Amino acid sequence: MSDQKPKNKILLVGYHLAGGGLERSMANISIMLNSKENYEVHLVVLEDNIEYDYNGSLLNLGTLGKSFWSKKVKKYYLLKKHIELNEFDYIIDFRYRLNVFAEFVFTRWIYRNSKVIYRVASSNLETYFTKNRKIARFLYKNAYKIVGVSSYITQMIKHEYSFKNAITINNGIDFEKIEQLNNEPLELNFDYIIAVGTFRKIKQFDKLIHSYLKSNLSKKNIKLVLLGNGEEEANLIQIVKENKAQEKVVFMNYQSNPFNYIKKAKFLVLCSLYEGFPNVLLESLACKTPVVSFDLLSGTKEIVNHEENGLLLENQNFEALTQEMNRFIEDEKLYQKCKSNTFESIQKFSFENIRENWVNLIN
Repeated sequence: MSDQKPKNKILLVGYHLAGGGLERSMANISIMLNSKENYEVHLVVLEDNIEYDYNGSLLNLGTLGKSFWSKKVKKYYLLKKHIELNEFDYIIDFRYRLNVFAEFVFTRWIYRNSKVIYRVASSNLETYFTKNRKIARFLYKNAYKIVGVSSYITQMIKHEYSFKNAITINNGIDFEKIEQLNNEPLELNFDYIIAVGTFRKIKQFDKLIHSYLKSNLSKKNIKLVLLGNGEEEANLIQIVKENKAQEKVVFMNYQSNPFNYIKKAKFLVLCSLYEGFPNVLLESLACKTPVVSFDLLSGTKEIVNHEENGLLLENQNFEALTQEMNRFIEDEKLYQKCKSNTFESIQKFSFENIRENWVNLIN
């Protein structure tokens, strides 16, 4: 008789595996858990958009079509059957959870009798629990665990929704993969700072452009590279044209490998309205590129040590952003100190360490 322990079967459920930090985290967690001998990882995505590397068995329900039947009802039915057939030990849910009716379907039918871990990756909690707190407490009262990606998010979950079973597990970083990708050749023959992300209003790239243009960076021939795409792209291009800054602000399309762009930058800027646990800061520091970031409510304090691996400034103060960008360029001693500390400062977020947090939770 074999003494081998039965494998824990884990199902990850999300919208897709492309485009943003939430989706990259789902892909990363599949890699972390599937590398353990006693774990068997499955993934289900509801939309047909696969770009990030993942590990495990994938069911892509996004290929079913676009009619109401195939888009909603059939997907939910097949997901329910998939769960029943495989008898998963745990389900980790990465979805936004805005629609109350859909959440009744998931919590009371699709996930019925399952151990479900709900992951919350934004300080805007309403995107994960619906606006009505009483309904949210009813919907998720049987959750096995609720995982916030930052200490602030976990505290707010406990305070606003009274979920006592909330814990914190940060995002992890794959140092080996990033080192491999950031060494790919890149032909940009100018100095620049960089901002990376989907062009959405909450990223506030429009205000970043204005702050950059007020700074001394352009006078020193240091350009601003915006890496990404999205609904705000036309507006951002128009702002650049109106300010006759086409030679100063460079738009680069979304890149599946942003790391070589980040590595060559002087520093990376984060000026979002809010975040959860910003992967882009971890990724920049892993590329040994220091950061300038607002001190957001969630996540940034756990990553950025002010004047040690970057600069952390008053939240939403764009005048201070201009001043700190100037300081990082003009104070070479400070800049080099921060740059030298980047890589070592985030070792606690390694895949190995974060994987152990998930293993301890599941076990």
